[in-house]
Amino acid sequence: MKIVKIANDFSKLLMICLLAIVITSCSKTVRFNVSPVIPAAIGTVKLGTDDNKNRTVTLNIKNLVDPVRLTPPKKIYLVWMQTKSDGVKRLGTMVSTEGYFTSTRTAEFTSVITGEPTRFFITAENDSQVTGPGSVTVLTTSDF
Repeated sequence: MKIVKIANDFSKLLMICLLAIVITSCSKTVRFNVSPVIPAAIGTVKLGTDDNKNRTVTLNIKNLVDPVRLTPPKKIYLVWMQTKSDGVKRLGTMVSTEGYFTSTRTAEFTSVITGEPTRFFITAENDSQVTGPGSVTVLTTSDF
């Protein structure tokens, strides 16, 4: 009887481990490096797939100050992706907001992507229609 209980416990543990492996193997999370422009800003990039098997990217940032508070002041943040074969691609605009019950500014950005990313970065810009990243890189990941 005791052997059956041990076998049942072992099989439950094995199933939990397999489930954890399946869940974590479907996505990859990378941290942003410490920013020389906004040292308090911290964030992650999560790569995954959606229900249609499209590649997705989700960026989550905390303590991303309003771009008008930078020196020199800027108007917006843009998200960029560097790829192995297509160079740098602009993914879109990132907006930071304060929460209702906290003064911590947070920002989230989600997009479907094409190509094999090697690095993500965020720049502060004055115009959302720029064709290339400007000189103020706020956050960047290491190459992966």
